[in-house]
Amino acid sequence: MRVMVKYKSNRRQVKKRMATAKKTMLEAVGKAAEGYVKLNAPVDTGALRDSIAYKTDDDSVYVGSTLVSEIYPIVVEKGSSTQPAQPYISTGIMNNLGSLRTIAERNYKL
Repeated sequence: MRVMVKYKSNRRQVKKRMATAKKTMLEAVGKAAEGYVKLNAPVDTGALRDSIAYKTDDDSVYVGSTLVSEIYPIVVEKGSSTQPAQPYISTGIMNNLGSLRTIAERNYKL
């Protein structure tokens, strides 16, 4: 008895779905991370908090301040000789790693 087997590759569809799932997951993590960082940002005028944003690329999420022409966000995070550090980015992320991991897992769906 001879059995015929027909093979059909779904590789393209799977790769496309994986890329879409990855993008969805990175966006969800970025949005959540932005919120956690904003919650930790010290507020005087609100400009620093309002400048916090995220962006993604193919593999990563970046969270930080969009105040690129000023060193203020760095001085607040790291401190200076005249101002103590008030870490808001690192604490916002590190204190919520478990939540961010859960968000990543829930949003990476094929």
